[in-house]
Amino acid sequence: MKSISSVKVIINARSGFSDKEEVRRRLTEIFAASGDSEVLLAEGGDEVAQLAKQAAQEKWAVVAAGGGDGTINTVASHVIGTDKTIASCRSHPKSFRQRLKNSHGPRVGGANDCRRLCNQC
Repeated sequence: MKSISSVKVIINARSGFSDKEEVRRRLTEIFAASGDSEVLLAEGGDEVAQLAKQAAQEKWAVVAAGGGDGTINTVASHVIGTDKTIASCRSHPKSFRQRLKNSHGPRVGGANDCRRLCNQC
C-alpha cells in the first residue's frame, strides 16, 4: 500500500450532511495539517462527476467522496483503474472519522490510514 501524501475530498452539497460548508471548512483544516489537500463542495451530481474526472488525472494519492451511494459510485467510477486510493465519507451526522472507509478498487489503502489523516475529526 502506498503512503497517503495528498488527499482530494469531493463533498456533494445535495447529500445528507446538515451543514456542508462547516464540514468542508473543518475537513480543510484537518487535512491541511496532514499534508497536501483540497476539499471541495460540489453543487450536485454533474459537478461531482466533473471534479472526480479531474481528480483522477491529477496528482492526488487519495480521492475521497463525501455523500451517499450515488456520490461514492460517481467518484469511484472515475477513479477506479488509476493508481489513486479511493475512500468514502458517508453522508451521516456521525463524525467523518467514524464513517471514513474504503471503497472498491485494486489500489485501495487501509481505512486506518485515512482515519489517521482525520484523527481530529
